[in-house]
Amino acid sequence: IPASRLIVSDEHRLPNTSCFYLEGIRASDLFSKVPELCFSAGSACNSALPTASHVLLAMGYSEEQAWSCIRLSHGVFTQAQEIELAIHILKNAIQAMRA
Repeated sequence: IPASRLIVSDEHRLPNTSCFYLEGIRASDLFSKVPELCFSAGSACNSALPTASHVLLAMGYSEEQAWSCIRLSHGVFTQAQEIELAIHILKNAIQAMRA
């Protein structure tokens, strides 16, 4: 997905969870565009608070950038086709929002 990047720390990362920065897309706006997917904004330790993730801020992201991050996880029974479908749905929604 153009203008997007994986936020990663190879040493301190759960193998089934990824956080993405989506330039120019507010995570809260994306929620309503893809109701068929479940994802979170920011970090797990901050998901219940209406503030930007202190983890992302500590990593050097601005408050605006922190609001443009989403966290996705998959379970042990998630199939490759389901991941591909989620990527397709997100890509289409993000492209539509940027258009």
